[in-house]
Amino acid sequence: MVIMGLLDLPFRFLMSYLGNKHGRQYSCQLFFLVTLLCLLVSGFSFTEDIFVFGNFSLKMIIVSLGRSFSGPVFGMLYIYTTEVLPTLVRSFGISWCSTVARIGSLMAPLVILVNEISPYIIYVFIVVCITISMYLLKSIPETLGRPLPNNLEDCKQLFESKGRTITHKGKQSLEETSFM
Repeated sequence: MVIMGLLDLPFRFLMSYLGNKHGRQYSCQLFFLVTLLCLLVSGFSFTEDIFVFGNFSLKMIIVSLGRSFSGPVFGMLYIYTTEVLPTLVRSFGISWCSTVARIGSLMAPLVILVNEISPYIIYVFIVVCITISMYLLKSIPETLGRPLPNNLEDCKQLFESKGRTITHKGKQSLEETSFM
């Protein structure tokens, strides 16, 4: 557990840096993509037969790397969610997202039961979830350099102005850049 926690630390700093430099959407998409690639490569059976650093299989290393890229996305999505939701519903929205995330983590032990049926069911399920998440993330506007929406009208303006410079009470905010 300690090793996995230490392995996550540099990726959390990298996510923070990329999120502040290139935007939340770009950094989340990038980390989702690397996680997806690690998951797909680890699904091949040849990765179990190659051993690196003594008794660590290549599959174990790739899965650990994918886990290290997926963990920081969770934290960045918390930040991203607070920046998209208007002030009136921000705390409710965060509470709702947190509750749904906790329900997902409560269901995690069921993976062992499904794994007994077929280990590939979990791979397919996670690949589909990550792909859907990447697709849905594209529908949310980038918030880097933009003011937080205070009301539903500001939120509507944020969603309608994807890719353009928006004005907020007489002030212009930074122009949104698109990386994907």
